[in-house]
Amino acid sequence: MNILIVEDDDNKAQDIITFLIKEGVMSLSIKTVDNVNDALTLLRETKYDILLLDLSLPLRKSGHPIPDGGSKILYNLTSPYFLTPSHVIGLTQFSDLSDNERPKFQKFDFNIYDYNIDIWKDVLSQKLKWILKHTTSVAERAGHDKIIILTHGIMTSGKWQSQVTEIFKDTAKDIIPFRYPHYSAFKILLPQTRKKILDAYVDFVIKTCQEHPTAELNFISHSFGTYMTITALNNANFLFPPAINNIILCGSVLKQDYDISAFIDKTQTLKLINDCAYDDKALIFSNMFCFGLGNAGRIGFNGYHEKLVNRFFKGGHSTFFSEKNNILRSWFNAIENSEVDLFDMRSTNIFAESIDSVMNLIAPLVKIIYIPVIILIFILYLQ
Repeated sequence: MNILIVEDDDNKAQDIITFLIKEGVMSLSIKTVDNVNDALTLLRETKYDILLLDLSLPLRKSGHPIPDGGSKILYNLTSPYFLTPSHVIGLTQFSDLSDNERPKFQKFDFNIYDYNIDIWKDVLSQKLKWILKHTTSVAERAGHDKIIILTHGIMTSGKWQSQVTEIFKDTAKDIIPFRYPHYSAFKILLPQTRKKILDAYVDFVIKTCQEHPTAELNFISHSFGTYMTITALNNANFLFPPAINNIILCGSVLKQDYDISAFIDKTQTLKLINDCAYDDKALIFSNMFCFGLGNAGRIGFNGYHEKLVNRFFKGGHSTFFSEKNNILRSWFNAIENSEVDLFDMRSTNIFAESIDSVMNLIAPLVKIIYIPVIILIFILYLQ
């Protein structure tokens, strides 16, 4: 049995604890906090059998109590981020406060009791007997402490995810692959055509965070999956920011001038590895024709951040998954051992660098020019 007492009056809290112990509840099963934020933190991780809730509570530790502090906790419990207690009992010693807040509690079929009248003890005693009779264990949010989320790109089923899963099979990591149906290159040309799959990915990440509220997250993403990962983490409306350890991008379709430093600071990512393949022709297409996308997986991200590592390999869009390159093993070292192997296999080629510079300059013009062509295709298709 687990019981949470949210009470900022030490004497009242001790009185409740004493009563619970007399009723046979072990002291280790009782948790007390004195403010809204600490209560919500605990309610994210543990399903309590009984929540004893004062009405007037400070939002933060050492803060000033507000009349509807208890109600704020109650309303937050409707969010999927929290585990709803089996029973909630409101307590107050102020009759006017009880009258004002009672409708809010009754809305959820819970009651408020006067602390100065012992009827709350009778009610609590009956609830304890009910719980002891009908339950034998307490549910806590399960899950591994460390999670690796794998996200593949378009026009593929993401077979490489199985390779990564095999490498980490003997570790304490929970591997969660995100898979979606075959996605054509045409669907990523415009932000509007890729919105549906992006929204689905945002929901997936939020749900994963809800199910593993204290987990350390690691991401390995390829191609269009890198866009989904970075965009989702940057824009998702997280009630509680996830703890992100490593993000490994390979063959990234993000723009090379994407403000990755701001992203790292905002998300508090501990390490971001951007693995590039200089002969990646798919990213030339991405840079030239896809609005909002680019070729950071060829050129690397611009700028500097102490937590950012650009690495460069020979090969094309899927070179990262070739066993002879040992790139997968380097991902293992980064996530499991916090060791980042540095690679730079580029050779100096002034001609190739000049071509890249020219393509980066003309890419915006190419995108503007072919918009009428796309519109014409749609019109002809609709006819």
